[in-house]
Amino acid sequence: MPIAKSDQLFHLIKSLDKAEKRNFKLYARRLDSNKNPFFIQVFDIIDKSRSSDDLQILKKLPDLTPAKLSNIKRHLYGQILTSLRLIHSSKDPSIQIREQIDHSQILYGKGLYLQSLKILDRARALAQKANNDILLFEILEREKLIESRHITRSRKIKGKVEDLIDTSSELKQSISNASDLTNLNLKIHGLYIKKGHVRNDMDKDFAKDYFFSNLQWVSRATSGFFETVSLHQAYVWYYYTCLDFPMCYKHAKIWVDTFEDHPIMKGKDPDLYLRGLHYLLTILFYMDHKDGFRKYFRKLNQFYESHQKEWNDTTRMIYFIYGHNAKINNHFIKGEFQEVCDMTVEIKEHISKFEGSLDR
Repeated sequence: MPIAKSDQLFHLIKSLDKAEKRNFKLYARRLDSNKNPFFIQVFDIIDKSRSSDDLQILKKLPDLTPAKLSNIKRHLYGQILTSLRLIHSSKDPSIQIREQIDHSQILYGKGLYLQSLKILDRARALAQKANNDILLFEILEREKLIESRHITRSRKIKGKVEDLIDTSSELKQSISNASDLTNLNLKIHGLYIKKGHVRNDMDKDFAKDYFFSNLQWVSRATSGFFETVSLHQAYVWYYYTCLDFPMCYKHAKIWVDTFEDHPIMKGKDPDLYLRGLHYLLTILFYMDHKDGFRKYFRKLNQFYESHQKEWNDTTRMIYFIYGHNAKINNHFIKGEFQEVCDMTVEIKEHISKFEGSLDR
């Protein structure tokens, strides 16, 4: 649906915090294309509105035609996203890497292919640090393209081109395996959404055949970070569907331990770490494993205290769901039932805050 004919712009503006709104206005006023006086005015009207209403905008700006409003909204949507990209590029490694790739492409188009290679080397280091195999593979393929079309003197560096070829081949297999694992996750999660937990032996046999028949296509030689997490995530959902809590606990723990072994990844993908902690805490609660629950409940709280300032809105929403679920279960374990009732007001406030983003 076109931006101008939907409420997407309204929801995007409402999602901005004060700093993001201020930065957008500073950015917009610097653009020559935004000399149109209606540009910021439309932004301000939508920002102060309680609902998406084009008629209200046209009423407040009588010199603005519906056709012009449509174009302004479309342009405004794109410029807000560009402004947000500039703000969040320092926080998100993926944005930084893509920016470096774009710069290298511009330099290559200008005939400065040696400078393009230097930029790609920088992007390659960032991608490796972030465990972003897909962007790393794109970088390697761009390097190979330049090396194959131009004389770059790389052959003078012993083993450089051979390392590029070998790394690319290994990464290709790793990405293929990661994709297979993602497919497996989607399939087993979809099975749970469609059918729920197993209810009898027939359901259990069906789930088992479905899971392991799909698992056979996945290489078990997992070496990458996300490959390892994805594999055990799939096992968690399978055993959770089958109500096999001991096995579910085993794989949820490996999922979380993989993050503990690579602590930098907690900050780079907090959503996946929080999801692993949620399943681990949920299973420990169902198993009535009080000591284990307390241990990982402390980890959840420590992670919140040390990282929450860096989180985006999606991560805050995920923590609201998983964090409050863990808090409620913690009170149940302690027999503090009144404390659960006392959380009602706080939970309702958060539901209202995240109303437009929560799964329904």
